[in-house]
Amino acid sequence: MTKVIKNKDQSNNSLDENLGLSTEEANKRLLKDGKNVISEKQTPEILLLLHKFWGVIPWMLEASILINLIVKKWADAILITILLIFQALLGFYQERNGKRAIALLKQKLNIFVQVKRDGEWKRISASEIVVGDFIHLQGGDIIPADIKILKGIIFVDQSQLTGESMTVEIKDEQIAYAGSLVTQGEADALVEAIGDKTYYGKTASLVRLAEKPPLLQRLALSISKYLLTIDIILALITIIAMIHLGTSIISILTFVLMLLVLSVPVALPAMSTLSATVGVGNLAKMGILTTHLSAIENAAAMDIFCVDKTGTLTENKPQIKTIIPLSSYSENEILYYAARGSETASSDSLTIALLNKAKEQNLLKEDTKSQIIFEPFNPETKTSGAMIIENGKQIYLIKAEPQVGAKLAKIDWSKISEQVEELSKNGDRVIAILIDNDGSGLKLAGLISLTDPIRTDSIELIKTIQSKGIKIKILTGDGKSTAESVAKQVGIQGLTAPDDINYEKLTSKEAEKYDVFPRVLPQDKYFIVKAFQKNGHVVGMTGDGVNDAPALRQAEVGIATSNATEVAKSSADLVLTQSGLTNIPQVIMVSRNIHQRMRTWISAMITRKAAIPTFVSLGVLIFKEPVITPLLVFVFMFLGDIVTFSLSKDNVMPSPKPDRWDMKQLVTFGSFNALIMFLMSLLVFWIPHHVFDLSLAQTQTLVFAWLVLVGGQASLYLVRTRTVFWAKPYPGRWFVLATIFTVILTIILATFGIFMKPVSFSWMMVLILGAFIYLLLGNLIFSVLKKIISTKK
Repeated sequence: MTKVIKNKDQSNNSLDENLGLSTEEANKRLLKDGKNVISEKQTPEILLLLHKFWGVIPWMLEASILINLIVKKWADAILITILLIFQALLGFYQERNGKRAIALLKQKLNIFVQVKRDGEWKRISASEIVVGDFIHLQGGDIIPADIKILKGIIFVDQSQLTGESMTVEIKDEQIAYAGSLVTQGEADALVEAIGDKTYYGKTASLVRLAEKPPLLQRLALSISKYLLTIDIILALITIIAMIHLGTSIISILTFVLMLLVLSVPVALPAMSTLSATVGVGNLAKMGILTTHLSAIENAAAMDIFCVDKTGTLTENKPQIKTIIPLSSYSENEILYYAARGSETASSDSLTIALLNKAKEQNLLKEDTKSQIIFEPFNPETKTSGAMIIENGKQIYLIKAEPQVGAKLAKIDWSKISEQVEELSKNGDRVIAILIDNDGSGLKLAGLISLTDPIRTDSIELIKTIQSKGIKIKILTGDGKSTAESVAKQVGIQGLTAPDDINYEKLTSKEAEKYDVFPRVLPQDKYFIVKAFQKNGHVVGMTGDGVNDAPALRQAEVGIATSNATEVAKSSADLVLTQSGLTNIPQVIMVSRNIHQRMRTWISAMITRKAAIPTFVSLGVLIFKEPVITPLLVFVFMFLGDIVTFSLSKDNVMPSPKPDRWDMKQLVTFGSFNALIMFLMSLLVFWIPHHVFDLSLAQTQTLVFAWLVLVGGQASLYLVRTRTVFWAKPYPGRWFVLATIFTVILTIILATFGIFMKPVSFSWMMVLILGAFIYLLLGNLIFSVLKKIISTKK
């Protein structure tokens, strides 16, 4: 380290202390040049709306409208047009709300920067900086504007801008561009250009809110693909039968469109967006910002949660506890040199603790200006260093992890290991102070222990998360003694990985064995996450540093803490705005609630998409006449959507353990429910038409009402709980109101003959009774299947 410092360019040793703007001047420039933001092209809302009429589902509806206009079925065409417009408006409304939510998130996730204003260092929003501002950058920062380095050296990752993965060293009047990431080093710089005037102003905004394709949507579409395959086969069989019966081409075409529309999850895009939007809103109220919607789904399945020690389990407010001299230096001299070897503009908690303690002891004078070279903490070497001038003499100062310090001072580790062990046994952090004041080499001057109190809520937090079936893993850069002490204090009693473990070669079997991982470098977190994922775990990961970005991206649920660097925040799925992890249990509950609601929708969708198209197709073959008209199919779909969307706020009971999509179970239950619905639907057509001699049109009215009551209502109530349909939690207010509204509207349409042939009120009561019988039969089959599955397990 001394050699590295000695080889540095020492030309910037007289930086103008008067650099930096006054608040008054900064405000003038802000008014003149505007905020430091990248302009974004806004798509006109009318184009967003028109886009909703383009796609597979809209094409089907539009084709059906066209066919009905050709054959002069005006009522059918008008109703299908209403359904098409309704779907388009709903999708447009949800997308617009989603865009507004993302815009709000961008404002809240705006990066911050250290700026010198009125002679003092202040932390302000990057959008408020102006040309001429004097700023301080360090590892983990996103460069907020085009800047010129005046003092120090930074290593910059420009891959987001240029695609080049190699870091670039920038120093001495060189320019660094907005949007680049500072991976290492510290520097003071002058803002040269802001906003759209930056060199890369035409790229993207500094905080990218990439939205991963929701797992749930892919899941639903995958199910629909198989159901659609079955329905195509049914359609081909039915078409052959209809041709044999002499049905017209137009009627056959209309039937095929009707069947395809019944098979496609028309409400899927709106339902998926609505559920995610509700989740984002709930989390935002708790102080949690969502940058990837997929995290809301993934958190429900999370079964391993990796947490850092500092700032999450502890308060991240270290205080000097003990100073032990190991040479001729006194305690005050050790503290003095430790503070002199620190960057005064740094926001690092260790640096702040050292500087504050030294100031309390009146050890720091104006001679702090004589520090001419500073090398920030390097997580790879676990050291930081500085070279200062004192009485005309160069002095080299190093702060290091004790084992590293012993190696640099060329002393046997065993000589200080017992002292380090004693200092760290209560979870305290220990650093070694090394000094070279005569050019003879670094000497170990002493040890400083710092205590970082355990957060008052950490013990309860760990207990709560563990009670939800999630294993907690502590990842820390501290040594084994400190890591074990903190783990014990917060209630984690598992095994601790050895100090010398090679995390890059960590196997999934080894990862399962340990609950505490000491001496973890930031990049090691990535390997630990990967090891857990190889065993099929869904991993949550907290992080705050630039080097945490790979692990945050790799984890299914990456969580940036409130004090995280801007790189960590832009890499994470969730960003906390409050210190600690107190809101994590709420994240889990919100996610599991959403999972339960979507599970209800998916289960009911499987039942409907398996039963209704089969009934419509085979009904033609069995009865030699259509069981329902295309017009009534579209009315049914319209009414079904009303209750479907009310599910997004239904009362649910979250699972006590991580949720996984058990597709085999869903399809099994859904298939049996579909079989009941199919058989009962055949009876609903056959009994009125062939036993009570109702006309075909009246029977089709009853079929329509039956599908609304059973396919649109009862199928949802059947699957919304994990036990019987009358068990708690009881349906939510909006869900019940939607049901009442739909049932009443269906009775009115059927009995008054709106869009259909009227039937008597008594027939409607018979259908309602039939819906309850369907619920009871479905629950009976559910109980039997559940016992069979549990017995096999």
